[in-house]
Amino acid sequence: MKKIIAIVLVLCLAFSGLFLFWINQPTLVGESQISESVGSAKSRFSQLQREAENPNLNGYISTQFEPLWGAGQPQETSEIEQRLLAWNAFSNALRTGQTDHAAKLANKDKEYLAARAAFEELLPALSEALNKRLFVVPRDNLSSYGVPDMGGLRLLSQAVYAYVESKVAEKDAASAVGPLAALFSLGGKMQGRENLVNDLSGVTLQRTAFKALALIPSDSNLTAEDWLTLAAAVSHGTPPPDQMISAFEAEVASSLEHILANEKDAAQSGSYLDRLFLQREKRIFMNQTALQLRAVKGDNLRKYRAPKPGLASSLKGESGSVALINVDDFARADAIMEFNRLCLVGASTTLDLRAFRAKNGQLPENLDGLKKMGLEVPGDALLFDRNRKTLTVKVPQDVLGVINGKDFALPGWSEVTSEGLRLSI
Repeated sequence: MKKIIAIVLVLCLAFSGLFLFWINQPTLVGESQISESVGSAKSRFSQLQREAENPNLNGYISTQFEPLWGAGQPQETSEIEQRLLAWNAFSNALRTGQTDHAAKLANKDKEYLAARAAFEELLPALSEALNKRLFVVPRDNLSSYGVPDMGGLRLLSQAVYAYVESKVAEKDAASAVGPLAALFSLGGKMQGRENLVNDLSGVTLQRTAFKALALIPSDSNLTAEDWLTLAAAVSHGTPPPDQMISAFEAEVASSLEHILANEKDAAQSGSYLDRLFLQREKRIFMNQTALQLRAVKGDNLRKYRAPKPGLASSLKGESGSVALINVDDFARADAIMEFNRLCLVGASTTLDLRAFRAKNGQLPENLDGLKKMGLEVPGDALLFDRNRKTLTVKVPQDVLGVINGKDFALPGWSEVTSEGLRLSI
């Protein structure tokens, strides 16, 4: 009997030792990197929030338009939204061929013209709001949401698209330059600021604006100044190449905040074992995140592969339940954002070239000719074919593999090739 007790005691001690060893693994190795990144994200957030309450700087807090894009607003349809819905009934942003704008104008369709006039009344104040330096949700509203209402912003982008369609059909494309430029500007302000959701929302708005550009024929009677206005808006709305770093750091800061809150709740409840498990999960999360962070900053995120979840990786401390929830696969988002950035680089340069032609009657011999107009040539790989009147932006193959090329087959404007995105000048 004593031997059995001794054996049981030894086994209990062995299992206890193994459990203590396991619960304290893995060793935390990514703390300094995570702390630095979280600090950077919080610093950027604080800087934005210092100016977010200033109505002269922040277009988001427009008294007139916040009912449209302010998340957490009452569910009833605002007067602004009603105007957009009425005008969007004629938009081809989602369904090509839904409305023949030229026919509506020729027939002087009363409903059509009334809806457009109601939208046009909004444009001066709307352009003023969207062209302010910031578009940021103030801190006081962040308890329930942190991003603008994309439903309202989508309505707005579709309305601008319809306005470009209408004005091009009316042979008055110049009137659509301001609203279209403001839409590019809005999409740019939503990127590289707070979190990944904001970034991808900004990409969505700019994709609609990019398609609206395709509606303006290259031989439109726009002046060089009109083309340059569009080019400047596209250029200013182009996020930096390290856009994913800021988005990733913001996501890490948010995830870590939730983990620490859960850990605090466990401490207050007096559950020592829960605290040990949460501390282990936090270490796994931070170690995995540190590896991702190195991939992000090393410009090879799309090659990064997270440890496969399972019993073996869990026992070794390579994967955990909290990490599975909070360590996301950012590779696809990174590819989408990179393609959007390259689209904007190509579009702004193409518009600069159209401005050069409008002013000089012909295209320059090469891209360096743009410098004669005081314009900069992007550092990205661009192939300018003067004879074919095309500009190709080279796009990495791993990025091309993510996007749907058919979405960018826009007649007279853009198409995806084996090299990248080719634009018509």
